Amino acid sequence: MKRFILERSKKDFYTSHSGLALIGLGINYYSDLPGKARKAFPLAKGVSGIGLDDVVRSYVGMLSLGQIDYEAVTNKKDDTYFKQSLGIRKVPSAETLRQRLDDVAVGLRPLVDAAAVDFIRNCKALVTKLDTGHIPLDCDVFPMENSQTKKGGGSRTYSGTDGYAPIAAYLGREGWCLELELREGKQHSQCEFIPYLERVLKKARTLTSDSSLSVWIPPTMPSKPMPPWRGMKKSVTSSNGTRVTKTRRSGPARSLAKGRLPPRDPAKGSESSESTSARNIRAKPTASKG
Repeated sequence: MKRFILERSKKDFYTSHSGLALIGLGINYYSDLPGKARKAFPLAKGVSGIGLDDVVRSYVGMLSLGQIDYEAVTNKKDDTYFKQSLGIRKVPSAETLRQRLDDVAVGLRPLVDAAAVDFIRNCKALVTKLDTGHIPLDCDVFPMENSQTKKGGGSRTYSGTDGYAPIAAYLGREGWCLELELREGKQHSQCEFIPYLERVLKKARTLTSDSSLSVWIPPTMPSKPMPPWRGMKKSVTSSNGTRVTKTRRSGPARSLAKGRLPPRDPAKGSESSESTSARNIRAKPTASKG
């Protein structure tokens, strides 16, 4: 890979992908992802072809430019800067790129996951702690919209759109991404979460001490979008100054005074069904102790 010297130029010039020099430095020097891929999947003896290292470098370079289509690599064959910045000896064709990645997808994934941790460790990245001295580890599921497409695994997400629901883990206040797992849109956020958390914690502990690690998991999102009226709560103040929370349901709206039971129904001379239900709920913890 060619090493570039960054200097302040006397003339102004513009390029759409000058950052490829840093991308090539990251994958070749700080993670060695292409080298590990070539060792894991070497070419057969007597076969002259494009190694998997050049395939990985080419595809990473395309992704960093926002080009996800395999056909886009055709325009890079004569791009000298693209090859020099990423250390590519020969740019593969679109057919070779698709075929090689399909063949090694399962075995290549662990190497890609490890490359993220290797990069953070080898470049001695700053991982800032919180004011309490803990290092935050944020895990969250977010929707990735791919509406009006026929991609494999795309389905209805919890946000009401079609696409995917990947889960990501970010370390430190800087937000270093430790792992990003692509999931089907219909997959619930808690499904397969424990294995994911175990993998992420193992990676985080290689970069920090166990005592300083603090995990934050956001509230679970519903697997299906809820109707706008269901579960809608509104807090109002009654005429006597009591704070009341109203919850809209499928039937008539009902209100429950916060911190006390509803009053008796004077017309029936007995407690309403809501009062009995609320009393049963309050009595359950006491009954379990006895």
